[in-house]
Amino acid sequence: MIIYVDVLLIFNFVIDLLLLLSVAVTLKRKVSFYSIVSGAFVGSFSIILLFYEFNNIELFFLKFMISIVMILVAFKYRDIKYFIKNISYLYFSSIILGGGIYLFNNMVSLENA
Repeated sequence: MIIYVDVLLIFNFVIDLLLLLSVAVTLKRKVSFYSIVSGAFVGSFSIILLFYEFNNIELFFLKFMISIVMILVAFKYRDIKYFIKNISYLYFSSIILGGGIYLFNNMVSLENA
């Protein structure tokens, strides 16, 4: 199986962009589109972690740190309450988006026909 890293990076960038946009819209944050794109760009490089050997705990902490950097780049740091609300809505949005993608995949799957 051939894996195209550029397609993987672009797909991850788009998903991260959608997640950050959903956080900005849900929380009514006044941020520039450039900041959200920069945060998505930072988050898209988490794909590089797939090509290294990490145990599950290390991978969890690395991805959590990347999400923290993503939020800091996109929304900046005002205070701890602002930051925690941003990060919690990012994870809530990712659960909703991931569940939606999973549902869509099951609905259009050829195996179910």
